[in-house]
Amino acid sequence: MSQKKNKTYPIEFKKEAVRLALESGKPKTVIAKELGVGVSLLYAWINQQAARETMSKDQKQTEAQKIKDLEAENKKLKSENALLKKAAAYFAKNQM
Repeated sequence: MSQKKNKTYPIEFKKEAVRLALESGKPKTVIAKELGVGVSLLYAWINQQAARETMSKDQKQTEAQKIKDLEAENKKLKSENALLKKAAAYFAKNQM
């Protein structure tokens, strides 16, 4: 019995295959046959790319929320700092 070796494909090839599958308008079975890959493999690449894109969107939203939170905290700290400076000046003036 001969075992089938799993072939590995370069990432550029996978990206182009997914792009063709999504944008060409051809059936995915035709695209897979033209590229010499199995249809299930092509679908797996499409699903992997969709998962990466979803994760990227989630990460961007998380980072945007972190930035918003940090900006709010920065504003609060600046306000507190200004108040403390005024208080320090007031107490320094009254101690003389």
